[in-house]
Amino acid sequence: SVEMSQKDPGKFEVTDFFTITNRGAYLIGHIRGGKIRIGDQIHRNGKIYTIAGIEFMDNISEKKYWNAIIFKEKPTQHELESTFQKGEIISDFIGLILNFENAPAKRGHTTLHGRQQNLPAALAAVP
Repeated sequence: SVEMSQKDPGKFEVTDFFTITNRGAYLIGHIRGGKIRIGDQIHRNGKIYTIAGIEFMDNISEKKYWNAIIFKEKPTQHELESTFQKGEIISDFIGLILNFENAPAKRGHTTLHGRQQNLPAALAAVP
């Protein structure tokens, strides 16, 4: 079964925005608590933003670090800047909870932390 959940929602502080050519626009900031997962959604201004990736960046010489969130919908940097504000704490992440309790395991699939992942058959947890 599939259900929407806000159990232990993440808290992400937005500190900046930037774009990487051929990758897209990112929200830059810090995870301040809870859990943020790939596939979680943020609903804003009638639009849905789905997290496609969460990355870690650092500048060792300046002893600084950041997290970056990129979205599946590939919004422009301008769109992100007009939707989210620097200093804002985003806490309205909505995640999909997939329940596999009664689902049979299949070759090439495994369940990690409650989510089913496609893996090459050689790496599958099911022989």
